[in-house]
This record gives sequence, C-alpha cells and structure tokens, in this order.
Amino acid sequence: MLFLFVCFALAAAFFSTDKPNESQPEIIITKPDYNYKNNWLRFKNNNKNTDVFVIYPIVTNNNDAADMPYVRIESKEMRSAAENWIKSIEGLFGDDFNVYAPVYRQINFSILGTLDHDSFVDLSNESSREDAFAAFDYFLNNVNKGERQFIIFGFSQGAQLAAEISSVMLGSPQYEKYNNNHTATYAIGFSVTPEQISKNPHLKFSETPYDNRAVISYNTTALSEIQSGAYKNFVTWTDRALVTNPISWTMDEDLLEQGSGKANAIIDKARGLLTTTNVDEAGYLPVSNKISRFHTSDIPFYYDSIKKNLRERR
Repeated sequence: MLFLFVCFALAAAFFSTDKPNESQPEIIITKPDYNYKNNWLRFKNNNKNTDVFVIYPIVTNNNDAADMPYVRIESKEMRSAAENWIKSIEGLFGDDFNVYAPVYRQINFSILGTLDHDSFVDLSNESSREDAFAAFDYFLNNVNKGERQFIIFGFSQGAQLAAEISSVMLGSPQYEKYNNNHTATYAIGFSVTPEQISKNPHLKFSETPYDNRAVISYNTTALSEIQSGAYKNFVTWTDRALVTNPISWTMDEDLLEQGSGKANAIIDKARGLLTTTNVDEAGYLPVSNKISRFHTSDIPFYYDSIKKNLRERR
C-alpha cells in the first residue's frame, strides 16, 4: 500500500498558460486549468473562517511510459488513489475548515529507487511544482481572496511542495500580501531546512503550538534506520533539517508520551529526524529503501495531536 500510507477534446481544459508581467519579478504560472473543477479532489466551502489547502503524496506506481517521470493529471489510477488518501486524513479537518485539494502531476513511485534527495527535489520542482503553484494561485485569487486565514497541509512529496509554496511562492513580491493570512504549513514527512525558510522573510519554523506564518515538519524514522545510517539514503531527508515534535509542537528534545498504546516521540536534532521508542518495528515493513518504514505512519501515529493542533493555531 503506497503512502497510507481523456482524450484530445479535454486537452484544452487541462492546460493553459498565463504570461507574466515582465515589469517586475513574478512566479510564472504554466498550468492545468484549475478553474476546471475536475482538477480538484476537494473544493469544499463549509462557511468557516479558515481554509485548508491539501497536497497529497505520491500514490501511484505504474510502468506506463506516458506516466514517466510524472503521472498524468488525467490518470484515473492516480485520482482514485489520491481520493482514498484524502479520505484517510479528512477527519483531521472535519467540518471545521473549508478544504481544497488539487490534482497535480506527481512523481511516479516506480522511479523512486533511482533518486536521491537532491534529484527528487529537482524533479519535483519542475512539473509537480508548476501544478502546485498554479493551483495555489487559483486558490488565492479566486477562493481565499485574502478574506480568510489559510493552512497549507502536505505529506511526503506533498510536504515538499507545501514548503515550496510557503517559502518560494509566498516569499515573492506578487504574493507577499497573502502572508498575513497564512496560519501555518504542515510539511509532514519531508525535510525542511533553514535555507528554505529564509526565502520568505515573513516565514518562520514553528517553535510553539500556536505560532502563525510558521512551518511544521518532521520525519518519523525507526531507531534501527538511525543506528544503521539508512536514513541518509531516504529521499525525504536532508542534512540540517528542522524538526517539530508532534506531541508538544515544540523543538525540544524531550521524550514525550501520548498515552497507552500510542506512539511516543523524541527529536534527534543532530540528525534532523523524529523517532519513536515504543513501536515494534517488525510490524512496519518498508515499501522502499528510499523511505522510512514509519513514513506512512507520520500522520497516523500522531493523528489526534495533529487534529487538536490544527484548531489551536486558528
């Protein structure tokens, strides 16, 4: 189970290009048409004062040459798997937020074994990021309009793209005005570094459960993967990563418990990882040597705590 882990007549509806204003630096939007509602998995207005923009992880593994290295946005397989992932985490938001989740061209899981962290990021920052930026541009200008707070929530590749939106896109002059409405970015399951945060002068890495305009990030990694050094090969990890403890929502290196039967959490600040000491590794088989065996549990391990913290930051 991955990360839980049509035609020519529609082509014009799927892709279009907006030319940038050359008088000042701009993010260039080359995109699927996000005015086309079929390019959204969720477009749900619950009449609440906070929006959540959700970016799903890699969910598709196939060998179709047309889906290399990016899975086509019209892929029924990807849309179905992404829909299932959204359903699995939808309880985090309930009816307390307005939820928007675009479809995007994600990296095909089948090529993950050929990538290291840097090559993964480089690849993600091409077509996948173009789509994420385009969807977020549509969301800001046509949905949020600077009228409500918003949260960006991404997991795995979705977390990498969430961090890019927060740092690169919201750090650019044309989107700067929206930073005041940025509540938080949950970039779960992918490293975030100080260099990324510095790209947006309005952005910080969260240090308390209530920080706004802040990024939250952690990678849950098995003790054996830390001891063996296997984590250094994970595409989701890079040196000097910043880490949030998803129980305390601080950066303190204390071992914290959630209660009977739930994963505890402790930050390994030197390595930029989160680990847990009370979970039996044998019950979590790795789906790839490029991600931790606990990767798909980054959200399930701390589900109730994430749900609570989403509401605390509003």
